[in-house]
Amino acid sequence: MTTQLSNTLGAKTPKWAHFAIIAFMLAIIIGVFHEWANPDKMLIASDRVAKFGPRTIMREGLMQDGQIVQWNRGLLGGMPTGDAMIGDYLLPITFPFNYLMPAYQGQQGKLILHLFLGGLFFYLMLFKAFKFPVFIAGIGGVFYMLSPAFFSTVSPGHDAKMAVIAMLPLMVWIVKAGLDRPDLKKLVFLGIVIGFSLLTVHVQMVYFALWAIGAVWLFNGILLFQKIRHKIGDERKSEIKLLRNGTLFFWGGVFLGLMIGAPQFLVSMFFIQNAHSVRGEIDFAKATSWSLHFAEIMSLWIAEFSGWYQYYWGENFFKLNTEYIGAAAMILAVLAFVFKPSKWRIFWLALSVFIMLLAVAANSPGIRFGPNPQDVISLYMFAYNFIPGIDQFRAMGMIIFVAAFAIILLSAVALKDIWNEEWKNFSPKRLKNTKIGLLASVGVISLICLAFADKGFNFAFSDMFSANLAGNQQGNGVQIWERNFTENFLPALGIWWIIATAILVSVWATVCGYLKKEIAIAIIFILGIIDMLRVGTQFVNFQSNAIYRNTPPAVAEVLRRTNIERGGAPARTMVFPEVQRVWNENIESFWGLEGVNGFHDNELVRYREFRARGGMNYFAPIFQRAQMGVADPVAEGSNTLNLAGVRYVFFFPQGASRADQLMFLENRNAMPRLAFTNSFVVKDDWQEISQTINNPAWLAHKTAILEQTPSFVSAETDGANTNITTRWIKYTPNRRIAEVQVETQGLLRISESFYPSWEVFVNGEKAQIINSDLAFMAVEIPAGTHTIEMKVDSLYMRYGLLAALPAYIFVLVVLGIAAAKKIREKKKLS
Repeated sequence: MTTQLSNTLGAKTPKWAHFAIIAFMLAIIIGVFHEWANPDKMLIASDRVAKFGPRTIMREGLMQDGQIVQWNRGLLGGMPTGDAMIGDYLLPITFPFNYLMPAYQGQQGKLILHLFLGGLFFYLMLFKAFKFPVFIAGIGGVFYMLSPAFFSTVSPGHDAKMAVIAMLPLMVWIVKAGLDRPDLKKLVFLGIVIGFSLLTVHVQMVYFALWAIGAVWLFNGILLFQKIRHKIGDERKSEIKLLRNGTLFFWGGVFLGLMIGAPQFLVSMFFIQNAHSVRGEIDFAKATSWSLHFAEIMSLWIAEFSGWYQYYWGENFFKLNTEYIGAAAMILAVLAFVFKPSKWRIFWLALSVFIMLLAVAANSPGIRFGPNPQDVISLYMFAYNFIPGIDQFRAMGMIIFVAAFAIILLSAVALKDIWNEEWKNFSPKRLKNTKIGLLASVGVISLICLAFADKGFNFAFSDMFSANLAGNQQGNGVQIWERNFTENFLPALGIWWIIATAILVSVWATVCGYLKKEIAIAIIFILGIIDMLRVGTQFVNFQSNAIYRNTPPAVAEVLRRTNIERGGAPARTMVFPEVQRVWNENIESFWGLEGVNGFHDNELVRYREFRARGGMNYFAPIFQRAQMGVADPVAEGSNTLNLAGVRYVFFFPQGASRADQLMFLENRNAMPRLAFTNSFVVKDDWQEISQTINNPAWLAHKTAILEQTPSFVSAETDGANTNITTRWIKYTPNRRIAEVQVETQGLLRISESFYPSWEVFVNGEKAQIINSDLAFMAVEIPAGTHTIEMKVDSLYMRYGLLAALPAYIFVLVVLGIAAAKKIREKKKLS
């Protein structure tokens, strides 16, 4: 039976084989993630949960208002969306998840989709580009899809990372095909894949992926150049032409991809470079943060070595995923080198080692010559100083996905060697040494496993290389290590030994002729799947989504009060930390409310200065009143709360934590979204403005603090006129219209976070915006009744589209010509 099957699959590949492999991948995905289809369950992915709110705003803005939302009104007092990297809102393949599903379902669905696509693309790459037998390519695809280094990222919910990891095999496939036979169509496909990768918004992961395909191009060029040196005549000209055209194909594809992705990456790059974001400059300490340390490097051997979640004892702040690639893949990658140490195999192995050394960043081995962390001669420091861009990114540990790709590729190469019985080409001496080496390897790994199973040896070894073990951030590093060692590491070590021994013995038995190659490959495949699913499924956690499906009564009441279509007025809200812990830090935007706190990597720098880190300028006055025994510490508000228009504060009564127990207090002094005064002072120092606003004696509701001088003379604070009547006509994410009536000339104070793309029109005339109260805006208006229109758009999208338009035209022209040529050829044949 096995011989018949091997003969069938070794000949021309039948269509059913492709369908069977894809169906098998789908079966695994459905089996692991079947609860995703349950309308009452959701996949817990920490970062994605926090993104429920911003994604809900994007979805509702498109569905209800027909707008691609450019202003996220739901968190941090309002901030730009695309400019500040809202995520993959422009990526076509994730449109259904972003805009047609509730956030608690769609955002998790993308994670599952990327896993499947990663496996599918890896399978197609092996079969199409590397010409592997279909079932070996299928095993490689499954290994890539299930590799915990990829699979475990469902836990933090890093969908953008996962999208780039999924697209890397597609990039390598196109690059290999293009370098072998370069043409414009392949150049276009490479550009599209790179462009789509950039539209995921994870520029750093794309940067690392470009390293990988750039290394392939460079090594291929070196090999071609060596060939050219030994060629003459037409053969030499042919090789030179291939080298030239391959170079044009590769760099043309990269450049085209950058242009296609410009509406996302160029826009956000300008946003950060022009100092709108708190992200700012990255120093050496930040660039080397979240790298891999000793514990994570050892976890490439045994996934549970460093632990994760509550068992993590390593030197990073916490651990929500693993870099473990898989026992079968790691062992097979070494065997690929043993069976045939060819140039390309050496390349992929060397690339893996290079990537691992970079992943440890400042912990990379080197020669120290000074007291500073960067005073070391190492591979990472060479890259940090000489490779453009590497000093602008943090979390070098993310680059490990490139090593995972290379190792799984080598593991597929080793399986192909077993299928082809590569050892039959060995000399008798080499064959004998190979058999001895395989058995000796079983002995070596057994001794290593016995040593690390000893608690004293393991702790001494770990303590030697981990500067943080005896006192990590929680102060109980030893206790965490001991608990992880007993509950997780020891059982995992035993399982790893069984799997590794079984794989090596199976290969040895096949080389000796005691076991059929089909059975050996089946054993390796089954053990590999068991190992990877054992680790990966520990990061899959489904829970009830009831707290997101059901709106708390307190929230429903505030929504009613702030609905302008029902006579309400826009007002902001704030939640206390215990509320965030029950839901998430950006929960107000999910409810459809406008919050003043939350989290975003690219928070507006002005607004951060206004609220302070964590919103302490909002919380401090409330905490002070509560400590003084004031019954309602929110009722009088504060300058920061009032200026930001925080009218409602959500909290849980003491001892409560259920959604239906949520309550709110009203800040009766909150200023409306459009306020008025004819009193002002002018200051230009941000720190001085912040200190003035946070002074309880400052009458912020009467006097505005401006950074530019208006055309009229300020009234005294005591005589300030703050009377205004407002009627809201339209209120959408990108456009608001209101009618206001004021008694005298003065300032219309607009409680919207200042961003240069805002435009304000008074009676149809564009008004000059003045920076007011550090974070907000104001415009001059005369006495009387006025129509006020506020518009906001992307500040940089026009540049992104300008860069992308020629690329889009080029893609359409090339693909159009190719399609027309294909149609003509079909007509000729018919």
